[in-house]
Amino acid sequence: MEILRLENVVKVYGKGGVATKALAGITFGVQPSEFVAVMGASGSGKTTLLNLIATIDTVSGGKIYVDGRDVTEMNEEELSVYRGRKLGFVFQDYNLLDTLTAYENIILPLTLRGTPRYDIEREAGEIMRAFGLTELAGKFPSELSGGERQRTACARALIGKPSLIMADEPTGALDSRNSRNLMRLLRMMNETYGATILTVTHDPAVASYATRVLFLRDGRLFNEVRRGGKTDEELYREVVEINAAAGGESYAV
Repeated sequence: MEILRLENVVKVYGKGGVATKALAGITFGVQPSEFVAVMGASGSGKTTLLNLIATIDTVSGGKIYVDGRDVTEMNEEELSVYRGRKLGFVFQDYNLLDTLTAYENIILPLTLRGTPRYDIEREAGEIMRAFGLTELAGKFPSELSGGERQRTACARALIGKPSLIMADEPTGALDSRNSRNLMRLLRMMNETYGATILTVTHDPAVASYATRVLFLRDGRLFNEVRRGGKTDEELYREVVEINAAAGGESYAV
């Protein structure tokens, strides 16, 4: 069964003559353990798409299913459970809480859902070892390097075993080295832990880490490309060409 399924999703802002159709009938699915990147020029609908799946915004039409459940029909109580248990997020600025230690930030999703302490400690121990954070457990975000904050944020996104991890322009504020490091972390989460990841980006270098890339143009799906047996460089070149045709920025190949 697909982890995520969108069926003819439409989003309109405004009314009448000033209405703007941000999404004009989007349909696609995401399989378990897929790493999907969504690309498109500014205004193509990338962030709107992510916000609808996260239920930060509501659809004007169509359906969104996660693990077979229609999130567009959920009540507030069901939405709260959905956001807390089904979704994980990797934010552009990491969004770590300054008053919590690295350990406390990582276990936050489990704490909020009332997970027993023994299970929290076991899960946290395993994931902190995997992300090389064991020695940093007691440090606050201000005491961590940029790379350490990246690993902490990714560990927090993964610890609750969400159905879907989402990232909106996750490398937008990073230099090239830290961008590569973050994308390697996301790839490790996908390949080692089987995490299903959906990211939106304008950068072909970021998209080249994915297993499938979807292209948006004017609120519609324009094209897609699958990795198959392609290397990162081969996928990058193909993404650059399609992105340019979709009206995105031009990049060197």
